[in-house]
Amino acid sequence: MHLRTALKLLTLKECHGCNVVTQELAAFNTAWDGRVAEFEAQLLQQTEALNTQHTAMMATFLAEAAAKRPQRPKHSAEYLNNRKIEEKLVKQVGRAADTI
Repeated sequence: MHLRTALKLLTLKECHGCNVVTQELAAFNTAWDGRVAEFEAQLLQQTEALNTQHTAMMATFLAEAAAKRPQRPKHSAEYLNNRKIEEKLVKQVGRAADTI
């Protein structure tokens, strides 16, 4: 009979230990879920702030780019030189056609 009582006590202790572990696991899971929810809320908030900042920066950049855009194109030296050569050649061809 003494053995049976000891076995019952041991079983109750083990069962109580299982309940403690289960309670600790439930508390940990609750805390973990809270931290994950907090992280996701912060992530959403920071993402929205970053999108707002990028939109504002893009609008500022486009406004500055439009203000700095030259009204007349600035041709390169090579382009201007080629245009002079072309004009001279057209004059020469015109003169040659007049002499024929």
